[in-house]
Amino acid sequence: MWGLRMVPIAPFLELIGEAFSVIVENQTKRLEIADAQAARRSESRHRTAASAIQGALVLVQAGQLLHTWQQSRRQRLGELGVVSSDSGAAAYASGAAARLSELKELKRYEDELSAYPIMGGPGVLAGALALDPVRPLVLIVPPREGGDATRWGDRLVNRVSSDLGRYHEILQVRIADRPFQWPHAGLYANELAQVPTVIVELLSDRERLDIRVGGCHLGFDDPPVLPMRPMAPLRFPRAEHWSGELVDELNRSAPRQAFTLVPPSTDDELADLNHELAARVSTLCAVAMVDCHHLARVPGYDERLDQAIAAAGVVGTDWPINGLIPLPLVADPAYHLLHQALRRQVRGQHAVAEEDLRLAVTLLAGTDAAPETSLRELIEAAFATGRMHHKHLAKLREAVERVHGDRRLLDLLDRARPWRLPSGDEPEPQPIPERPAAIEPEPDPAPVPVINPPVRTPTGAAQRVLSPHSGWVKGVAWSPDGRFLAAAADVGYVWDTADGGLRATLMAPGAVVKAVSWSPDGRRLATSGDAVHIWDPATGDLQTTLAPSGTRGNVAWSPEGRWIAACGREGRVRIWDAATGELRHTLDNSPHVAQSVAWSPDGRRLATTCSIQHVPIWDPVTGTEVGGVSTEETDAPIGAVAWSPDGQLIAGVKNAGNHLFVWDTATPTPKFRVHARKLASVAWSPAGDHIATGHNHQIINLWAPATGDLTRTLAGHIAARSLTFRTMPVAWSPDGRLLASGGVDRTARIWDVSADG
Repeated sequence: MWGLRMVPIAPFLELIGEAFSVIVENQTKRLEIADAQAARRSESRHRTAASAIQGALVLVQAGQLLHTWQQSRRQRLGELGVVSSDSGAAAYASGAAARLSELKELKRYEDELSAYPIMGGPGVLAGALALDPVRPLVLIVPPREGGDATRWGDRLVNRVSSDLGRYHEILQVRIADRPFQWPHAGLYANELAQVPTVIVELLSDRERLDIRVGGCHLGFDDPPVLPMRPMAPLRFPRAEHWSGELVDELNRSAPRQAFTLVPPSTDDELADLNHELAARVSTLCAVAMVDCHHLARVPGYDERLDQAIAAAGVVGTDWPINGLIPLPLVADPAYHLLHQALRRQVRGQHAVAEEDLRLAVTLLAGTDAAPETSLRELIEAAFATGRMHHKHLAKLREAVERVHGDRRLLDLLDRARPWRLPSGDEPEPQPIPERPAAIEPEPDPAPVPVINPPVRTPTGAAQRVLSPHSGWVKGVAWSPDGRFLAAAADVGYVWDTADGGLRATLMAPGAVVKAVSWSPDGRRLATSGDAVHIWDPATGDLQTTLAPSGTRGNVAWSPEGRWIAACGREGRVRIWDAATGELRHTLDNSPHVAQSVAWSPDGRRLATTCSIQHVPIWDPVTGTEVGGVSTEETDAPIGAVAWSPDGQLIAGVKNAGNHLFVWDTATPTPKFRVHARKLASVAWSPAGDHIATGHNHQIINLWAPATGDLTRTLAGHIAARSLTFRTMPVAWSPDGRLLASGGVDRTARIWDVSADG
């Protein structure tokens, strides 16, 4: 009836039994896969590419097994005279193989992303840094993992980044988030194409330092990418080589005197000296490279090399006179020669210094002067040609005074009225005369690549982006007058909010800065981390240290300036007399661990958070608990609180929790709560009309305290790929117009919240 020939039933039943056993086996495997996937979904909403591939491999194997059985079945049925055209298993296996190929590609991309030098993936570096047409980028490669050498390298890289911050007018600096090999195709294509960049890698341990430099678009069309090459190998001196005179010279030449180095008597003291030496050499190399860029492109450029040499102290005295750049590559060779003459004079090379001075004036005069032509005649010729502008005149007078010393020439220069270049014009390049054979100058080193300027515009919604920082920014605080912003990123930074300039760096041996708080008069800064330190924010000098046993959480100066409060590492809150540094009270939350502190606006009460859902309120004079607020929810402890300006309300968030709470201090239960995910910090505006919260995934929300309505969201920080808890600090300016934030992208950002939208 159906076109099938009748066959004996026994063989067919045997075939059905085989098929059934294979199907059961495949179904069991599929159920195991489904159970494993369900377990993974319960742990995370997103399956990783690796687990998906593993599942797909099993599915493909199951599909291939079923396809094999179907072929065997068709062959057996053919032997029995039964015809079948079932091709479903083959189609299933083909689809699974295509899905496997797609997941393999996704896994390959995930692997590349996890090894990408900049956290967050391609495009983050260009977005986080405000690259401009003037300042080149210095990108520092972090040390690779390797125990003590890694800790030494991390400390050195952070120090060099901080020191380079003093040269923010001429460069930008960033530490990569992960080690990488240069050239790096992805980094170049996504971030640095057409952007002149110097790559610096510091290979260092406690015995030697190898500085390697490379980069891209450094002034050569072929090739545009320059591989890494060694620049300044240094073997550190042994303890017996560090004489008192050398140590004194390092101390005298320190850019700021935050601490005093001593001749080494222990391994740690030797390490401090060698670390100081390594940091100064590395900074000098980076500044010299950036100077080469500006010398090649900017007429009348005031070189920073002399400043870096002076800061380097004993290690800068032998630096090449010409600043590593050959004279034919300099945009304004006369101005550079005047710098060079002054540099030679300082080193006692008087004859060559005079020759450099004469050569500079000859270039300005635009003539091949005969050897018997006097310097006065050359200066008069330079005035006549109109090639000298006011910067040449000022530098020439300095060089004549220090190198030549002729009073009559100084009078001539003082009476001169230099021709001034019109805005935007540059002097025409002049041929460089040969030096007289009588004086042999020092040989120039090999040419160093010259960096071209990038053309980029700032991105992001923030009014100003402050960088670089040595790491994730864990704390921010405004000065009382609103002029400066202090930031904590393991090293402390004091930024001028008007121009974005770095005014001071808070750094001392062993000091770790994780939170900052200004004194009410703005003359001192308190920081917490390894200890509570008091600094001079104008100079970066360390004044005194409290709580040497270490701290956790934030530090807070009371509004009237009488007290300083911080959480000890063991979990107790300590209160010091700010004037004397005397420990006045230890507030015991046992058995709970204190997390953070917050003063009431009048300074008469102190709220502390701890590892429970209760926030005790203390009297700082007596050290007794006088109240508190709490919540019944147990998903996470309250991690941060902020007082309203009138002192009647307290806002609080949980550590990576999902609620914002507002309490009336007269009652212990919340006045209301607002659901919001991954909250990390909270701050109440000075006018009391907004509450700002920082979020784990690097956004800021503004809330209306009266209703709990979300009024505004600020986004611009680059979020970490991992959603593990990361504090995102927020702080209002004293006038309430601006809001500062710190992020894992190593930037502090200032937001103008005075206008809508």
